[in-house]
Amino acid sequence: MAGKSELKALKSQNGRLRKKLEEAENKIRELENSIQEHKAANQSEKRKIKIGNWNIVKSGDYYRAHQRIKGKVHGVYLGKKLKEARAKIEAWEAKFFVKQS
Repeated sequence: MAGKSELKALKSQNGRLRKKLEEAENKIRELENSIQEHKAANQSEKRKIKIGNWNIVKSGDYYRAHQRIKGKVHGVYLGKKLKEARAKIEAWEAKFFVKQS
């Protein structure tokens, strides 16, 4: 009779293991979907934006403009919104080029 009880215990353990395996596979699918969504969100954030010769980059929640001038990279802080970006860049350029003259 010990054989039947062992078989029953193994079947019970097998059922629990199958359930755990199914839960783990579901968790893996959820994580894979989350990773794909995260990658898609990052790709949309990394799209290239240019204003004039300036490359606009979003760093966290903030935008910055970068341009190489005379072999040196210069950056301009633009803030959270690009609404006034062109005006900020033009103001920086006016100040920079006045200093250079």
